[in-house]
Amino acid sequence: NGFQHTPYFDQQNKDRGLSLVAVGGRTVLLPMAGYSHKYKSLGELPEGAQISIPNDPSNAGRALKLLEAGGVLKLTPGVTFNATELDIVDNPKKVKIIPMETAQLPRSLEDVDFSVITSHFALSAGLVPSRDAILIEDQLSDYFCLLAVAEKNKDAPWVQTLIESYKSPDVKAFIEKKFGGNIIAGW
Repeated sequence: NGFQHTPYFDQQNKDRGLSLVAVGGRTVLLPMAGYSHKYKSLGELPEGAQISIPNDPSNAGRALKLLEAGGVLKLTPGVTFNATELDIVDNPKKVKIIPMETAQLPRSLEDVDFSVITSHFALSAGLVPSRDAILIEDQLSDYFCLLAVAEKNKDAPWVQTLIESYKSPDVKAFIEKKFGGNIIAGW
């Protein structure tokens, strides 16, 4: 498969006892971004603002790191993608973090002040990160997706064919044309 970023991949392998391996390096980045139907900037968020984030551990930590990058809160120094709400060490606006199922995040925009959503769910809901996001993850992200195969297949000839096909100039051109920079090819 090719839909997961490294922290999610690592967490799923651990939690589910899978024996998947990453092959071929980075594929695409689906940047995580923050949106609001009520406010046009992070500075407008009121005290006690409700912020919805993904409820799966790797994307929740990613969302918290993005909120930290935007100056909304501060996390324990050195914490990475595994950040949780317990790692919030400074919350000047006393924002309330509301974890929820990732697919529900775009719908939550009617009820919360701000929501942190990955690009594929945002795009599916008609949100365009480059146009609609107030806060967006940079392209230096550790969250590029990867291709994963069963460990027993990692050296199979078809895997190299898959990698070469996926990372072709034609696929890169398609991604750039179809998604206009909202999904980024990593090769």
